[in-house]
This record gives sequence, structure tokens and C-alpha cells, in this order.
Amino acid sequence: MTRYLHILSLALVLTLLCTGTTFAQTEQPVYCQDVSAADCTLLMESQDAMSTVASGTSQMDLSILLRDIPEAPFKEISLDYSQGTLFNADTSVFEAIDELKAMPPRQIQQLVSNPQSLFGLIGTLIAGISTDVDMTLDLSSELAMMLSQESGMPLPENMAFHFVLADGAIYADLDSLAAFAPDASTLQGWMGVELQPLLDEAAKGANTQLSSQDAAELSMALGYVNTGASGPFLVTLGAADPTGQYLQFVNTERLANETVDGVEMAVFSSTFDYQTFFQSEVFRQLLKQIMEQQGAEVSDAELAQIGGMAQMFGPVLMTTLNLEVREWIGVKDHYLYDTSAVFNWDLSSIAALAAFGGDAMPIPQLPPGAKPYIGFEMTTHSSDLNGEVAVEVPESAVLIPTEVILQSAGQ
Repeated sequence: MTRYLHILSLALVLTLLCTGTTFAQTEQPVYCQDVSAADCTLLMESQDAMSTVASGTSQMDLSILLRDIPEAPFKEISLDYSQGTLFNADTSVFEAIDELKAMPPRQIQQLVSNPQSLFGLIGTLIAGISTDVDMTLDLSSELAMMLSQESGMPLPENMAFHFVLADGAIYADLDSLAAFAPDASTLQGWMGVELQPLLDEAAKGANTQLSSQDAAELSMALGYVNTGASGPFLVTLGAADPTGQYLQFVNTERLANETVDGVEMAVFSSTFDYQTFFQSEVFRQLLKQIMEQQGAEVSDAELAQIGGMAQMFGPVLMTTLNLEVREWIGVKDHYLYDTSAVFNWDLSSIAALAAFGGDAMPIPQLPPGAKPYIGFEMTTHSSDLNGEVAVEVPESAVLIPTEVILQSAGQ
């Protein structure tokens, strides 16, 4: 039971750090190679503004479509995910995260490897955060069948989950779970449990240390809190790529201002220069690293040959690829209100390359009429930033005594 609570706590802290979109962030340098000094200043001011947001609402929508992918075990699969979030955080949360920001990665790992310290951190976050998260997931029939076979349990094509964290307790809408958890169908309505007593119980296993892998993964997750992940794209990428190794291939431009919901917005668009990337030493080293990770030994001559083929055929394939990140930032308040990330790739030209390249291009033949395609689109919209956002527990919710939970778990 102690180990179970320990693992549950790890999942919980990750959830807490991901539900709100704008917890405090460390200021990071922005690589403004393609924008004016004024626009660079605006991006950094947006990062600062977002680091002060303690409340708001957000809506995230994600769509993925894969079709006729060579050698893939499916014809066409798709996924649509939607998440609406309300959140509030008080000063205790910011203080706790500020402490994390000041810690080097090794110290963070030591913190989360100590159960009592970990549970103390989680308790602080729980006490200081209120959030309402409503999620829906729609799978295509083929994808639902594939996942069912992989997991060994039947999964429906449509799923939903709604939970509320407030006043130190977490509540779940059990009706939304019934579709993919038939065993829980006897439980209905909103039910909740106080989390601090569970954390106290888990902390009793103080000699139970995290594995090095678990600690490293959680340390990495906590690190994202420090890197401006909710700020503008260039800030986020700059934090992940501090040397600018890959950022040098990103082209960012300021588009014409737009007015959205009465707010004047500065609009930025970022794209990736594939042609220059394929001709760079960065690409050669990345290619070598990938091949070595797959256990393949490659000589410099072979690497040069493969790189040359990529330079020759890559631009042809890239002509049908569209990758763009577009952002809308308030001109006056500098909040990042909207983000759109689009990736779509029509791979129909792969058949022509396979025929042209022969054995030198070992690309699987496509069946007649196949139209290979990869599509990904994600949009986020934030509102009521630093406004009055009420997170309310449903009136019908029932709070289950902690003793009942522990007894049912065999404590």
C-alpha cells in the first residue's frame, strides 16, 4: 500500500504541475535572430507577464491523423483530445516553485528521492492549488482496437474524465469513468477524498527511496517548471536549446496585429528551415547519433553518403510539409492568449522517390491509391488571466472518509 501511495503521489505532482498553464517560470534568454529589438523585448515581457499569472482558464484541443504510413500496422488512425481547465494558485505555490527554481538538477533529484521531502512538496502544492479539469478523448475505431489489444482491456472510442482539486481534496466524476472502467459502474456521481491524510500515510514508508530512473524522470518534469514552458515559443525553445544549436534553423516573423475579443494582439509566426538544416553539420551529427543508438556502426564515408542523399531528396519531401507555430500576445498586457501549432505532411511524393531511387532508396512500395499523410494540430486559448476564477466543488459531491480508503486498500 505504501508503494502504491508513493507512485500515486508522483503521478499527482506531475498532474499539479501540468494542469495550470502559467505557474511561475524562470526567466530565460530569447534568441531573437529574426525579429526586431522591439519585438524581442515584447517576447521577453510576455515571458515575465506569464510568470505572474496565478489564475485563469484555458482550453486545449489536439487532433492527430495518420494515414497510409508505409509498414505501419494500420490503414488510418485518428485521435481528438480536448481539455478545459480552470485554476487558482496562492503565494505558497509560487514560493515552493521559486525554491525549486533555485535548485540545481542534482538537488532536485535528492529532494524527490526523499519520500518525506517529496510528500511535503506535494502537500504544499495541494494546499495552494485549486483546479477544475474536464477532459475528453475520441479515438478512431482502428486506434481503439489497437490500444485495446495492446493493453489487454477493451477501450471505448469515446472517453471522458472530469476532476476537481479544491480545499486539499480531489473529486472525480465517476459517471465519466464508467465507459472504460465497467468495474466502477456501481459508483456514481461525484466522490472525493482528502489527500493530506493519504500523503501522511505514504510518508511513513520513509525508507522507501525512489529508483534512480523515477527520480531522474521526476526531476526532469520539475525542471520544466523552471524553463518558461508556458511562455512564448522562442523562450521555451531557447530554454531547451541554450546553445541555439537547433534554434538557428527557426525563422520567426512578426505578422500584422489582430484584434481578438476586443484585445489588440501581436502575432508571431515561427517555421523551420529544413533545407538549411539538411545541409548542416548539426544534421550530420544528429543522424550519426540516431544510427549509433540503433546499434549501427557507420563510417564517415557512409555518413557523408547518407547525408548527401538526405540533402538531395529531403527538400523534395519537405515541399509538402507544413510546420508552423503561431502565437497571439496582448500588446498592452503582454499575456500569451492563443497558440496554434500545425504540422501536416503529405507523403505522396514518397512513392516517386522510391521508384527513382531504386535500391539506394529502400522505401516500401505503397499500394495503389494510397495517400500517406501525417497531420497534427494543437490550439490553446487562455482567458481570465489573473482574474476572478472560481473553482467550485459540485454540490452533490460526497467526501469519502480517509479511513475507508485505507481499509479498502488493506491497511
